Amino acid sequence: MKIPKAEIARQVGISRSTLYEELKRGTVTQMKSDLTYCEKYFSDVGQRVYENNRKNSRKPFKISQVEDFMNFAEEKILKEKWSPDSVCGYAIYNNLFDKPVCTKTLYNYVELGLLKRMKNIDLKHIGKLI
Repeated sequence: MKIPKAEIARQVGISRSTLYEELKRGTVTQMKSDLTYCEKYFSDVGQRVYENNRKNSRKPFKISQVEDFMNFAEEKILKEKWSPDSVCGYAIYNNLFDKPVCTKTLYNYVELGLLKRMKNIDLKHIGKLI
């Protein structure tokens, strides 16, 4: 259609740099039947590249580095009915592990299902009744 990219960006309601980034993400090189190459944009490729980049942009979980602490936490929570906060506080106060995790991280790992034997339902919830 021979419309300038700046005009396309304006019509879509995005900045010009956003349009250029999307074009860069979704453009692939294809070989034609006459063995020449051409550049072509595919929105699904751009979306897939975007999602992969987002997935790889977050800080990795350190659960594999704290396996001993996680086993200790599961044991205390499941068998002795300790709260995650008690487990973390006890481990840190008594310096039991090189790398214990904080309470919030432990709750997040349980919520995400990263622990072997423990689910969110296993945690003792104490709160106000409505």
